[in-house]
Amino acid sequence: MCLVASQVPNTVKAALDQVLAALGTRFPRDYAPRLLERLMQCSAIIPNSPMVPGVPRLDLITQINEVEARKEEYPETIAFIRLLNALLLPVVRHEGMAGGAAGGSGGAANGGSGNTLPAVARITDGGMDLMHLTAFIVQHVLAHLWQRGYRIPTQKWEIAAHCFQHLELMLELCARSSLPPHPDASARQPPGYVIMHDALGGGPVMQSLMHILSPGYADLMEVRTQSDIVAPREMAVVAGLRVMVALLQMDRRFLDELEHSSGHCRYQSLDVHMRAPPKLSNLLAYICYPDSMDIQIEALRIATELTRRLPNTVELLQHPSLPSGTLPSIRRGYAVALRQSLFQSEAIDNLSDAPLASMCDSSDPRAALILALALQNAAEPTGSWASFTHMMLGYEVEVGSMGGISESMLLPKAEYSVLTIIEKALVHQGFRFSRSKPKLYSQMLCLLYRMASLPSSSVPMLEYLAPKNQDLAAALTTALLLLRLEHPESAQRVLVNLLGPIDSGPDMATELMPTGSCALLNLLAGLVDLEVQQPALSDAGLEERRLWQEMVVSDVSIEALLSQPHALASVGGSGVQMQSDTGDYTARSGLVGAAASDLPSASVKAALRYVQQYNAHALVSGARAAAVEAWAHLVQVCFTRLYSQLTIDGQATLVAATSPAEALFEILTASLEGTSRLLASGDATLSPMLCTVVRTLLSKLQEQVVVNMSLGQASDPLAPVRVPPRCHALLRLLLDLMQRARRLQPVRVQLYAALLQYLQFCRGSKLSSCAPVVLEAMLEGWGGSSTMIMGSVAQQLSSSVAKLDATQDAIERGNAALLNEHGPMLVQLLTADALDASAPHLQQSVALHLLSSLVAHQPSTAAMMYSHSVPQTILQQLTSTPQQLLLQNSKQARVAVYVVEAQLALLLRLSQAGPPHQRQLSAQQMYSLHVLQYIGGCKALDFEPEDPSMLRGNQMTDSLRYRLHHLITPLMRLLHSVVASLPDSTSVKSDACQFVEGHYRMMERQLREAASPGAGAWVPGDAELEQAQLSVSLLSRLVPVWHELHPSYGEGLRHALYRLTSVFCCANSKSVSPIVVGLTQMELHCGQRAGINRASVLTRTAQISALRCSLARYLRDSVVYSGHAASAKDGSGTKDSSAAKGHLLMKCLGAGGGAELDAQTARPSLMLIRDMAEQSCVDASSSLEELASLLDLLKTPDLTMDEATCVSKIQEYGPSASCSTLMPLGSGGEESGAAHPDSLFSRRRLTRHYVAMAASKLDHLLGSQLSIVENSLAIVLLHFLRCLPRGSLLSGGAGVSKGALVLAAGARKGENSMQLDEAAASLELMSIPEPTEEDALQLGSRGDLVYFMSRLQETLLKTESLLCKSDAIPHHSVEGIDLMLRTLKSYVISY
Repeated sequence: MCLVASQVPNTVKAALDQVLAALGTRFPRDYAPRLLERLMQCSAIIPNSPMVPGVPRLDLITQINEVEARKEEYPETIAFIRLLNALLLPVVRHEGMAGGAAGGSGGAANGGSGNTLPAVARITDGGMDLMHLTAFIVQHVLAHLWQRGYRIPTQKWEIAAHCFQHLELMLELCARSSLPPHPDASARQPPGYVIMHDALGGGPVMQSLMHILSPGYADLMEVRTQSDIVAPREMAVVAGLRVMVALLQMDRRFLDELEHSSGHCRYQSLDVHMRAPPKLSNLLAYICYPDSMDIQIEALRIATELTRRLPNTVELLQHPSLPSGTLPSIRRGYAVALRQSLFQSEAIDNLSDAPLASMCDSSDPRAALILALALQNAAEPTGSWASFTHMMLGYEVEVGSMGGISESMLLPKAEYSVLTIIEKALVHQGFRFSRSKPKLYSQMLCLLYRMASLPSSSVPMLEYLAPKNQDLAAALTTALLLLRLEHPESAQRVLVNLLGPIDSGPDMATELMPTGSCALLNLLAGLVDLEVQQPALSDAGLEERRLWQEMVVSDVSIEALLSQPHALASVGGSGVQMQSDTGDYTARSGLVGAAASDLPSASVKAALRYVQQYNAHALVSGARAAAVEAWAHLVQVCFTRLYSQLTIDGQATLVAATSPAEALFEILTASLEGTSRLLASGDATLSPMLCTVVRTLLSKLQEQVVVNMSLGQASDPLAPVRVPPRCHALLRLLLDLMQRARRLQPVRVQLYAALLQYLQFCRGSKLSSCAPVVLEAMLEGWGGSSTMIMGSVAQQLSSSVAKLDATQDAIERGNAALLNEHGPMLVQLLTADALDASAPHLQQSVALHLLSSLVAHQPSTAAMMYSHSVPQTILQQLTSTPQQLLLQNSKQARVAVYVVEAQLALLLRLSQAGPPHQRQLSAQQMYSLHVLQYIGGCKALDFEPEDPSMLRGNQMTDSLRYRLHHLITPLMRLLHSVVASLPDSTSVKSDACQFVEGHYRMMERQLREAASPGAGAWVPGDAELEQAQLSVSLLSRLVPVWHELHPSYGEGLRHALYRLTSVFCCANSKSVSPIVVGLTQMELHCGQRAGINRASVLTRTAQISALRCSLARYLRDSVVYSGHAASAKDGSGTKDSSAAKGHLLMKCLGAGGGAELDAQTARPSLMLIRDMAEQSCVDASSSLEELASLLDLLKTPDLTMDEATCVSKIQEYGPSASCSTLMPLGSGGEESGAAHPDSLFSRRRLTRHYVAMAASKLDHLLGSQLSIVENSLAIVLLHFLRCLPRGSLLSGGAGVSKGALVLAAGARKGENSMQLDEAAASLELMSIPEPTEEDALQLGSRGDLVYFMSRLQETLLKTESLLCKSDAIPHHSVEGIDLMLRTLKSYVISY
């Protein structure tokens, strides 16, 4: 800083300032505050600093006025102001974010050590200590900006830009200050107030701003090709516009405080200064500059402020002093800016989520700002002035126009305006913006709605939305627009007109509407029955046809032109135009001379008549298609987004039918019947639209099954709809339609999906498959009340269950009969589409999933599929197709893998076809096709995927690993299903062993990755967990034939299983698995983080428990069958053989440090098995308690279930997105006090659904945990029975301390002997030799065994406590655990 005040060349000082500015920018938390403090103390800029005799003044004022002005070069001034701004910027912005307190983040990244700035960085009193710096910039730099000479022209614009940036920072500081302004501009006050005084008083600030901004965007356009000049000018203009925005945001508050403090104010607000048409037009016209997004953004912010204050902005822009093209150019500028922004991925959808100050450089807020500006000014014009929005949308706003706003003709295709861009954006790429940018999309719709609702502008907008010759489509489109907007009154009125009784329906195209229950049904009937006959050339006379053939144009006959429109391309230059761009024939000929005069008039007239008839047909068909499309959209909106408005507390209010569900079913049936009539008449163009409606309505029915539980209750809204006659009639319609549309691929695929949805709908609620104890509790709470006696409750429950079973059975029997009747046709169609390699992937997938569903609902269709060689063909493709797909790296390859996944899912369904007692036959039939050999021959299984730690973001879905998972997982499911269904088949096990040997690397990799601690940013997840579980489950079933595996493969897999056991079967607190650690974190943060609740915790817990269950079964069977194999190899059969000889024994390690794997054999220790049993006891106890609480909640009557309970349980057990869906259920959200009755009614049903699903998941999880406990205790007991002598055990353990465990009174030698025999029989250990002391040493030393027994005692206590709790839920059998517990107690007492 000393160099700044030294007598050195100003270029050296400028270079120093640049270095300091770079340091302050790079390290804002360390260097900027300290450098700013030193800069403010520098003598070169201290005001009124004394002069030293004989030493020239070196302050900045002297430098710029005497040194730099004389040279006409200003490097030091530019560098100093840039340095000042660089040091001020982090401090000012930090104060803005933290409000003067410590805040912000990223200190370490910026070189700092914390989140707070040093005390020296505090700027108090609105920056009053910076006043002398601001005064220097205003009085000595800006005041002479346009008067000085510039040897380097760009320096003028650089000076202006940096000065304006400083003014903006000072205004920002002042806006946050609590000090009032002083009426005297020369008084001591924050710099921002001095700037306001100067700007509103017409001082240097305003003069310099006008000097930079007045030339307008046209001046920038002239130098846009000069890259060395245009960039500094753009920077200066952007900075000047930002100062104007800051002044506009602050001027009124400044004037109000001046008037309040002094009683008068001599200034006027800034909009009064900007009222002059030249100034106003120059500022607003910057939107027309296309090369700088920043300039357009600031122009939009200025327009937002000025148009709010100046309602006559449009009139001012048409002042005679302005060029005549000013208004159209501004209108076009807004349209161009909207187009540039809206169709880019960087366009910001919601400004409230991303404030302008926090946007990154790539963010583009222009579209959001333009639409916000249009919505702000979308109001009824004041007086005779048109609003700014009218101008933007292309209304006739010019002064002196003949019609004015109310008689405007909106022509967005001819007149480029914001409406032109909105029209394109609303339908762009199949309504893409409605999904990718929902906020902007809704704002565009809302803008059209507001303009359509204003009296002055409604007629032009409605005429634009409702084009001529399509009145019906226009009316439906307008109704659709009203329904899609947030305007409840309009929506309800339209709903009543569409779905209410016919006498309240609208007056739309009544000649097309036969009498029906509601207007929507009438509209559909009229549109479907409308006869549209296309004219035929054969209707003309023979002579006329002959003349048409003889008359040619460019060697093309007139008949060919009329019958083959594509022939017009060959005569395009001959002056003949017979078809417009809309597909209509035209009656204009450009032929001249003799050729025209020689045409026979009768033939020409006949040709023109045909053209007129064809045009009429095209117009009517187009209007009909537009009306059907609008009708389809209306139905979809009515029965999706607005479905909840049709009922209040479960009672229909707006529909003509008894209930909304019945109205939905009526329109669904009518849509199918209408599609049938269209196909019968040969019109296939409108059928896909109606099929889309069918699918939407079926989806809504599926949703209502979930929401209303659909368990046969009297209060179930679907009870009148989900009855056998209606369901069967609907299915019959679907099957008949499929028969008619067998040659129409678009319609056929839609019907496939609809039939699949129908079959899922008929399955009813998932709750019907809940555990009996859950279903019983749920029905008790649904139908019970606090005043009902227990007998009547039980009677009602029995009646409800019987009714539910009878209804479901009748629906399923009727469906099966219809599917069996149409089975050959269905299987033939579906097989052709499913196995057609050239068909679209979506078509193949839908056909395959429908085939799987047919097998589930009608097992007899499995035989038809075998007769059509469906499984045989799929198996044959396994050897080549997956390998080709996995090697491709494209989106199409990824989609094609989904088709293979659907094929394997179909094979899995075929292997499990029929009721449980027939599934072994189904698996045998599948096995007879050599399914295991085909699976084993799939070379793609041996592909080595990428290192997961090298994949980032979207690379995972495009990776070989991702595609391989979608192939391996369904293949392993199929393999496991066949092996599990045929447990006694030696050939199946032998083939499975061959598969394991053939794909050893794949299985070893799956086990290794699941046990991995992760690498880099990658950690194992659901995919690795599922694959490992399938592999372990398969290997556990091969334990009896493990000796058939090659020794290297068998030992390798065994060690991989042991490693997996050490990771997943220890106590959760000891596990190094990221999956288990993640589960612990999920439990800690349950309900506190987005996407984490009890439902997600239960899902992950169930996955881990399934893997532990498979591992426990494998370890138990390994211990059992290793003994069988050892006995078979020994062959002696003598009783004096060692009881532990040849067994895979585990040791009682852990006394010295708790080892989980034996270092010598790499086998798990018995201490690890004990940990697994104890952890499962703890988990099962927790599951029991949670299950009991959920069952109590399900038994609670509806009347006692309050709003708070419903909300908390939905958030706790619902999907992760349920928190965001709670608000739409109510009328006013959580802050509106008491819940709306309809909201509470819906939430009670959702609460019961999610709680019941969670209770069923807990019940299943409890079964897995109890199985783990039983298998773990069995493993320990197996070792005891084989290795521990029974002498002291059978003698009652006299003299041994019993500790906390004691046998029941009367435990004697005979009872213990019987108990041991019972335990041995249950563990398949018959006739085992008597263990000796030598065998006991196989488990470890005496000290290890005693320590293990003491730890086992704790586990048995927890097991005993678990069994006491399980008495409350008796449907889980715990006899095996009880037997193990009693036997192990005997051993523990002996030690």
